[in-house]
Amino acid sequence: MNLDISTWQEFDLKDLFGDPVRGTRITQEDREPGDIPFVTAGESDHGISSYISNSEATTHSDAITIDMFCNAFYQKGKFKCDDNILVLKNEKLNELSGNFIVSVLLQDKYRFSYGRQYRQKDYKRHKILLPSTASGEPDWEWMENYMKSLFSNRLNSFFA
Repeated sequence: MNLDISTWQEFDLKDLFGDPVRGTRITQEDREPGDIPFVTAGESDHGISSYISNSEATTHSDAITIDMFCNAFYQKGKFKCDDNILVLKNEKLNELSGNFIVSVLLQDKYRFSYGRQYRQKDYKRHKILLPSTASGEPDWEWMENYMKSLFSNRLNSFFA
């Protein structure tokens, strides 16, 4: 599948996902061991720093997380997160389209650091390029098919 972005359109994250949900501040000392991934700021392990059972933290599932350094991940399944994490979700998002959007979001990561953290004000004005339908909506099906083609090509080249 050819990746020609010349026809893609710009979309506001806030229009795609609405107001993001923030996680809950839980210090390391207050984390109760459990089996639900706890997402914090970081590049490794999808931002998962530990596994907790704290009931005061909201449990999310199947969403994109963005930390204060613009590290973005699609979180498959249940997870909880700290207050430096924005949680993005919409009814059309799934693992394939989520990972596609994450790859687009990561293109803007270079603009953020400890001294210039990604916050809700940045989210509200963040625009990304996405494939679009003839009616000007994000083309969720195209994103899914593109990601499927990447996985298929990887498997085909592995077994070739």
